[in-house]
Parts: sequence; C-alpha cells; structure tokens
Amino acid sequence: SSYNRYDTLMSPYAPNGYFKLYSGYWRSKFYTSVQYSSYCYSGNVVSLHCISCGISNNSLVSRIVGGTFANLGNWPWQVNLQYITGVLCGGSIISPKWIVTAAHCVYG
Repeated sequence: SSYNRYDTLMSPYAPNGYFKLYSGYWRSKFYTSVQYSSYCYSGNVVSLHCISCGISNNSLVSRIVGGTFANLGNWPWQVNLQYITGVLCGGSIISPKWIVTAAHCVYG
C-alpha cells in the first residue's frame, strides 16, 4: 500500500476533511460504507490519483465505435463481443492479443 500524511492531501469532494471506508465494507454496498471525517486519526491515507497511462496526447477523433477505423495514436479501447446472432458483451483492448470483459460474458 502507498500511504501519505493526511495533512498533505486535499480532496476536491471533501475540501475540509477526508473520506474513510468502514473496515467491513465488503458486506454492504460501497456507497453506504463511506463516511466523511474532519480528522484522520491514524495520520495516514491511501493516495489515489490518475497517471498518464492510457491518456492520449492527441485530440480526439473518430474511434472504432460506429464502424470507423481508429488512427494511430488514438485510444480505441471499446470492443463489441458477439456470438452467432447478436451482441454478447462489451470489452476493452488491453494488449494486441488480449481483451478484458466481465466474467459472466465468457463463463457460466
């Protein structure tokens, strides 16, 4: 885990405090397990932030969606998985040979 001091982070959603997750969050819906706190007693928080991976530096143009080809430098992640007569699920291209999709789309 990556931790930072709570006083070095500011959340745009809680500018005067922090969000904390109940320890038993897996037993209930996520949104009912988060609460606002004006103080972080442990002094540590998990730092979540975006990184540049997957962010195109080029302006957006047509993608494969809609039947058009994507140009080199675009990020056309979305795919349509079909089986014989129709749409099965969607997916995302993660490498030249792999597509990730939900488990229920291919198993069960």
